[in-house]
Amino acid sequence: MITGTADGATIVLQKGAADGTRWIAASQIQSFKCRFTTASAASAGFALGFADTALGTTDAAYFLFDTDVDTTIHCYSANSAGATTQDTDTAIAPGTGGRDYEIRRPSNAAQWEFLIDGAVVATHTTTSKARGLNLHLTVFTRTTAAKTFYLDHVSLETTAFR
Repeated sequence: MITGTADGATIVLQKGAADGTRWIAASQIQSFKCRFTTASAASAGFALGFADTALGTTDAAYFLFDTDVDTTIHCYSANSAGATTQDTDTAIAPGTGGRDYEIRRPSNAAQWEFLIDGAVVATHTTTSKARGLNLHLTVFTRTTAAKTFYLDHVSLETTAFR
């Protein structure tokens, strides 16, 4: 549970900050899955997926929901090599019953596929550079009202770790 205006919490899987490297090379990611529930989606948000920094806009592939922006979930990807940033509105609201989120690399490693509840909702051709990414699970509130989020499980399939 988080409380307070613009309070948030983030779980990050990364290498030690001292060496400046990221946790896993983007090319090694096969799939990321989680089951996530928002007890109340009003005045709140979340980001689930991969980024080079917290909610990174340099190299990234993640789901984003923010009531200050929209009422539906977006799929976002970016590449610091100059490729066009992609932002797809899924037209799906987060709901309060829990959803299964998945980001995967199909056989063409130059793409990201975004799935919600098992259905492909976006395919992006924005490739992340060979440098690594960190796994980010971020939640936040936009009001002083307490918010509750549930993370039921997280799984990650890779070809190797850096």
